[in-house]
Amino acid sequence: MSISFAQSSITSGGGDISGGVNLSYSIGQLKVNVISNPLKLDFIQGVQHAFDIYDCNDYNKLSISVYPNPTSSIVNVSFQKLTDKLTMRIFDLSGRFIDEQKFLNEDVKIDMSTYANGIYILSFYNFCGLFKSFKVVVNK
Repeated sequence: MSISFAQSSITSGGGDISGGVNLSYSIGQLKVNVISNPLKLDFIQGVQHAFDIYDCNDYNKLSISVYPNPTSSIVNVSFQKLTDKLTMRIFDLSGRFIDEQKFLNEDVKIDMSTYANGIYILSFYNFCGLFKSFKVVVNK
């Protein structure tokens, strides 16, 4: 007679593997490594990972101010409730890429004094992609 005891636990996922060997597994329990042929199994305690889950809709709460508009040199960009790094890309009206800046500061100054007169698009991106754009007029 053979008696086996196993740790019982509540699991959040798992499955079964078959094909010469039957094996059941679950997330957060033991992980099985195949060491050599013929089959020898090495049981190693599984590792659980913490994940940050972001909601892209949280960026609707972010307030951005771009001023003065029109400008002849400096444009101020001010953020309220900024928590993650943003990327700002500047394009002209034909869609040509002009510049890119990354920042986490709540107040940023953009020097547009070397830009030709015209309308430019300041596009703001986070990890979800484009979430807000502004037209800025350069008029010297």
